[in-house]
Amino acid sequence: MEAERVIDDGEMEVERWRRNND
Repeated sequence: MEAERVIDDGEMEVERWRRNND
């Protein structure tokens, strides 16, 4: 799950990744 790596980078990046996966 690449999302896990994003979470480590920062929550802000997670929101961007979540919007792309929406």
